[in-house]
Amino acid sequence: MGLKAQVPWVRLFDPLLSPKPTEGWYLSYLFAANGSRCYLTLSHGAMVRRDGRFYPREAAETAGLLRWARQQLGATDEPQIDLAATPGSAGSNYARTVAVAIEYPRDSVPSAEVLRADVLSMLDRLDLVYAAEATDPAVPGNPPADVVLAVEELEAAANPRHPKKSGQGFRVSKAEQKAIEQRAVDVATAHFEGAGWAVEDVGLTESYDLDCRRGEERLFVEVKGTTSPGASVILTRNEVALHREMHPSNALAVVSRIVLDKTAIPPSASGGLLRVVSPWSIADEDLTALAFTYSGAALIDSD
Repeated sequence: MGLKAQVPWVRLFDPLLSPKPTEGWYLSYLFAANGSRCYLTLSHGAMVRRDGRFYPREAAETAGLLRWARQQLGATDEPQIDLAATPGSAGSNYARTVAVAIEYPRDSVPSAEVLRADVLSMLDRLDLVYAAEATDPAVPGNPPADVVLAVEELEAAANPRHPKKSGQGFRVSKAEQKAIEQRAVDVATAHFEGAGWAVEDVGLTESYDLDCRRGEERLFVEVKGTTSPGASVILTRNEVALHREMHPSNALAVVSRIVLDKTAIPPSASGGLLRVVSPWSIADEDLTALAFTYSGAALIDSD
C-alpha cells in the first residue's frame, strides 16, 4: 500500500484485538524490497501515529513486547530479518517488531501444502499470544486496565449512543478495583509508618489518600495501585491541583504488579512493588487529557 511501501505486506489478524496495522499482534507476510525473499512473521505494529504522522515505536517498548511474546511462545531465538529496505524507512522498521518468523528464499519457495501448514501453525501461535494478552495485565505497551476502564466510561458518558470498547481483554470490576486500591493503601501506610510517620487514611474525604505527620513535618501522599507495571496512573483535576499547591510537602506512592485473586468473595489483593516519589512535581508534559468539558460561546443562549 502507498508510494512509500518498499516492503509489500499482507496480514492476518483478529479485527477486535488488532483493528489496525499499528495496533496489536498479527501474522504478516513481509516481502523484501529487492524481491529476494519473503517472511511469514508473528509481529506487532512497528509504527505509531501521532499528529497525523507515523513514527517508529519506541525501542524500549518494542524490546519489551518481543521479550513478552517470545516468553509466551517458548521461543528463544531472535529471528534474523533482512528486508533490504532503506535504513530509517517504514519498511526497515517492520523487522524490529517480529517475534518469530519463517523465511522463504525466492529460489526455494515450498509447496502450497507446506505454506498452508506453516500458516496454520503460526495461527496457533497467534492464538496463544491473544489468549495471554487477554489475561495478562502486564503486557508491555498496554495501558493499565484501570486506565482502559476510565477511558471507556468517559467515552460512554460523552457519547452514549456509540460507546467504544477496547480490544484489551483484561478487565477489573468495581469490587476488584477496590481490593487493589486497599492493598496499595496498606502497602504505602506500612512504608511511611516504618519511616516514623504517623499515618491517617483520608482518601474518603480528601483529594489525597494519606495524611502523614512526623514532628513538625507534614506530607500529603497520593496512593495509586495497579496490577500492571505502573507506567501510568489516573489523576483527577482536584488531585493535580492539590499536589501542585502542596509541593514540596507531597508524595506519590505507586504500588504496581499487585496480585489480584478474583476467586475470593469479596476479591482480595496481595503483593505489589512500591515506588515513592517525594517531593512530587507534576509537569504539564507528563499529563494526558482523557476528556474535556466544552463551554464554548456557541452554546450560550443569546435570548
